[in-house]
Amino acid sequence: RAARIELPGAGMRGPFASPPSARELRRAAARTKPRTVHKSRRASSLIEGVAFKMRIAKDVARLRTGAGLHAFMGADAAALCNLTGRLIYITAFAVGKQWGETDRPDARILLGAASAIGDLMEHPGDLERHRGAIQSGLGAIDRLMPELSEWALAEGALRLDQLLQSSDGLTTGHVRAALQMAA
Repeated sequence: RAARIELPGAGMRGPFASPPSARELRRAAARTKPRTVHKSRRASSLIEGVAFKMRIAKDVARLRTGAGLHAFMGADAAALCNLTGRLIYITAFAVGKQWGETDRPDARILLGAASAIGDLMEHPGDLERHRGAIQSGLGAIDRLMPELSEWALAEGALRLDQLLQSSDGLTTGHVRAALQMAA
């Protein structure tokens, strides 16, 4: 005689009831098994890619807003150098990655803004003297951003993190190298 299998939710089965059918057994097993959501790899990677791009765009917009506020009316030279330097390096890396060696005017303006930030780091009291060059650099970033790939920006952000963790930190030479410009 076959062993009795108790089905959850089957209610009261009498002692002379027929054994459960194969369909009832499959349904009972499906009810006890945890549900898994199956995604295709293509859809999953597409969604992850879009989410990653949105996060990069959000981070760059946050950096741009903070740098712009400090450039126009901030009095904290260190915060201005931090935010604007990060944004300039990320943009310069993306420009170099996307166009290679370039002599575009906006790339030259970025390099000039990086130089102004380097000078400001050495002499924080000269904020007003360098404010115009930094604002020009932010304007160049605004003109370049629509043409840049989010992936190049993301790679620039990763490279920036590596630079900031190194003992050298971020220098004007790194921005020049990211832009792939000759000295």
